[in-house]
Amino acid sequence: MRTLHFLWLFFLIMPGLSCQILNNSFENNNGPDLSDWEWTCHAESFENAPQGGGKWCIQVPSGNTQGCYPGFVYQKVPWISKDKMYTLSAWVYADSPPVVGINFGKINNGNITLLEGDTTTSASWTRLQVTSEFSLLTGDTAIVILNGGLIGGPAQGFGYFDLIQLEEISKTKNTTDHPIFKLYP
Repeated sequence: MRTLHFLWLFFLIMPGLSCQILNNSFENNNGPDLSDWEWTCHAESFENAPQGGGKWCIQVPSGNTQGCYPGFVYQKVPWISKDKMYTLSAWVYADSPPVVGINFGKINNGNITLLEGDTTTSASWTRLQVTSEFSLLTGDTAIVILNGGLIGGPAQGFGYFDLIQLEEISKTKNTTDHPIFKLYP
């Protein structure tokens, strides 16, 4: 009986077919919370959220703001399996002028590589979504990246993110990929 309880708990908390990125709504007990996220430049809580997102989101400065480049916030997801498909989605908006987005990525010895992503310049909450594999090599750790945009010069802008979700999806084989054989007497 104890084994059954353990297995039930394991499957309940095991990252798998559908998983919210830790602290996907950037709050804890109605207060701002950026735990489990790391950044290359700076990030802070911002009191704005899309419907269903609570009260807080994360504000990410664009790259080259105050000499910092690039403006990424990321979270490591070491449970990612190579050669599996995932859908990454988030609610995002940009104040002027950056193009902001979400990306699959990887980190190796502190070097971040952007993989597939989706972007917007919308000044209102917009849902972004991208489906891909994480292309991982030996030593790589999968990460989810919130991209605050890339801006040259002194102009400043921010990206705002909330309700981040990562979901493993099943690959389906197209039955028309295989030749159809017909046998006649």
